[in-house]
Amino acid sequence: MKHALLFLSIYSLAGRLMAGTVTIDTSSIQGTSGYLDFQFSGPSTPAAILTTSGLNLHGGSVGVEMITGDASGSLLTQLMLLNTLNSPPNEDFASVTFGTQLTFGFDFSGPAVTNPDGVSDASTFAFSILDATGMNPLLLVSNWASVDPGGFAFLVDLNNQGGAIATNFLAHGVVNPEGVAVPEPSAGSCLAIGLGMLASVRLMRRLRKA
Repeated sequence: MKHALLFLSIYSLAGRLMAGTVTIDTSSIQGTSGYLDFQFSGPSTPAAILTTSGLNLHGGSVGVEMITGDASGSLLTQLMLLNTLNSPPNEDFASVTFGTQLTFGFDFSGPAVTNPDGVSDASTFAFSILDATGMNPLLLVSNWASVDPGGFAFLVDLNNQGGAIATNFLAHGVVNPEGVAVPEPSAGSCLAIGLGMLASVRLMRRLRKA
């Protein structure tokens, strides 16, 4: 059985804290239907913007996109999500048919990037790959339920010190950050807070679909 392989490259750019490219091997689920879920949440202040672009499913296709909260655009062109605290969340929940590979780029911008305050909770970008029910994660490590209750493929945490942390839950995934400082313990605490918030969102969706 083939495993998912994630290459997440993160690098600093002038005027924006970080940008990255994502490549995931989806050949083991090629031709099947499912969902991609992009979420961005945080403390609202200081403001941050997550922009994704260049989504390519390499033989797959994107269907209906369900966009909620402070989110606009499209995965097929450019998607923008703010870090505001919203219900429903800032999210693009898109139906897809998987191809052999999944690639896209992302970057962060806004005051949380250019002028971090050093005290706010983290803003967290969460990406998920889900089955046709929209509830069960795909391609994760075997013990994902104990380490990743939200079922996320990966998280990128934008901390209050102007740094970032990438956490990968995909089987045999590789995260290769470049130009990102080693996080302080307080930043790890912020990641735990963000993960809990996003896991709650995923739980509410599962309850709605049940």
